[in-house]
Amino acid sequence: MTSVPINISIFRGDTKDWTLTVIDDDGRVDLTDWATRLTVKTNKSDADVDAVIQKTGVNLVAANGTVTMSLIKSETVDLEIKDYYYDIQIDNTTTSKVHTIRSGIFTVVEDITITSLV
Repeated sequence: MTSVPINISIFRGDTKDWTLTVIDDDGRVDLTDWATRLTVKTNKSDADVDAVIQKTGVNLVAANGTVTMSLIKSETVDLEIKDYYYDIQIDNTTTSKVHTIRSGIFTVVEDITITSLV
């Protein structure tokens, strides 16, 4: 599995969902016994405990190799408008293998509407 840098942008205070399909040289990866983790940091060298966002156990469909990542308003509303660094890793809970499946720049964009309808 290789990870090509892909940049993400999100409006501050918005909800964001996206789905990734994990593929190796033989096709889709069965994600049975794998866990996922999204980490967003100000600096790449920051400790994981200092990440501005860190989520584990996001939705995983093992049979077809897909991972659905979701961020909700409360996780993005207080972020500074700027670029961060992120990666998404999968960890095999049986073999302890770790693969970074996506990484890049995570940009928080200024929102125009401040008041939410809900």
